[in-house]
Amino acid sequence: MARLIGWETFGGYNQNYLKRQIINLKTKPYYLDLEAVEEFRLAGLKGYGFSLVDGVELIDKVKHNREHTVLMIRFSDPYSRQLLARRVVSRPKEMLKMRSEMAFLLRLYLEPILISRGVGGEHAIELQNLIQVLHLPAAGWHKYKSRRKTQFSKAMQELGGMKTTNGLSIDLKIDQGQNAKDFMLIAKLVPGVAPSMTLAGNPS
Repeated sequence: MARLIGWETFGGYNQNYLKRQIINLKTKPYYLDLEAVEEFRLAGLKGYGFSLVDGVELIDKVKHNREHTVLMIRFSDPYSRQLLARRVVSRPKEMLKMRSEMAFLLRLYLEPILISRGVGGEHAIELQNLIQVLHLPAAGWHKYKSRRKTQFSKAMQELGGMKTTNGLSIDLKIDQGQNAKDFMLIAKLVPGVAPSMTLAGNPS
């Protein structure tokens, strides 16, 4: 478990901290606001509360003169049902460090498309269309070609160096397409090396 979250050394304080955090998950509530989804709203559903973990059992024992700790975790019924229905999406832990909401949404949008197309398969979309796809809140910069490029370039910088769930890197660039009124974001998967980010075209 420690290796899965990236700890190189483990024991003592770290072990006790991990135990506490896992046990705390049992009491941490989650709530989904369903009113924004038309299907649920029409069905009269407003929200749904649940926890990720239903139970945690901890066993400390001695085996071959060495202390061992075993944690048994039971996922909650609501989470388990979603997991079995494949409605739970795994994301790299690096995404937790992302500060930009736009970068986060861009990553969520691009990754499944690119994985489905494989290494080298490109996905291109004009920035105005990308604003609509990501459901970004209204802002003045949406109207201007050069400002759209600037805002998405900042989000691209935060995505640099991150790996997808299958260990590949996302190569991103903003270039001028056939439509002179807008730039295009072009993305593709490349082997796990440092990705490039290219900004081209004359702003207008």
